[in-house]
Amino acid sequence: SGRHVLKNIQWPFQGGMRYAIALDGEGQHQALFGILAALTRPDSGQVMLKGTDIAQTDILQIRKYRIGVIPQRYDLRDDLDASGNIQYAIRASGRTFLKPASAIARDLLGAVGFSSASTGIAVRDLSDIDRRRAAIARAISCEAPVIIIDEPTSDLDAEDRRSILALLKSLAHSRDPRRCMIMLTSEQSDMDAADQVY
Repeated sequence: SGRHVLKNIQWPFQGGMRYAIALDGEGQHQALFGILAALTRPDSGQVMLKGTDIAQTDILQIRKYRIGVIPQRYDLRDDLDASGNIQYAIRASGRTFLKPASAIARDLLGAVGFSSASTGIAVRDLSDIDRRRAAIARAISCEAPVIIIDEPTSDLDAEDRRSILALLKSLAHSRDPRRCMIMLTSEQSDMDAADQVY
């Protein structure tokens, strides 16, 4: 449209913290997600990660090591099961891991509380919460220090929302250095559960 949907913003984010960003309209939502996830370059200003402008960083390096992304549509292959999705992400990263991809996938799914009864079921046939857990496991599979989550609790009931928000809190603190979890949301429960709201 030619209008500036993000202007005069300076937000600091730290590891071990969960942030909620309340969104004002679809244009702002798309622009902010694209910029934070390094899918779009800002017209002006910078997005810095550990002192480096992400616009000057190779996008493959960002995806391999720096930023994990969970878009609204989960970023999962519907034809694979949860473990297959994580193994796919690990192989695509091109990184070398100390354990086999299948063992890493099993550990990550356990860490996010994925239902063992759902193992081997194609993602398209999973419950909403198990799809969400699989997407979170996939995003953390390459050990990125920053996770960008778009509407993490949309379409979930109250109990499942609480479960996902508790999971995100535990993941922010579960490694050293601690992860920074940034949620883009319009849900009040997400904002109430965050350490800081923008």
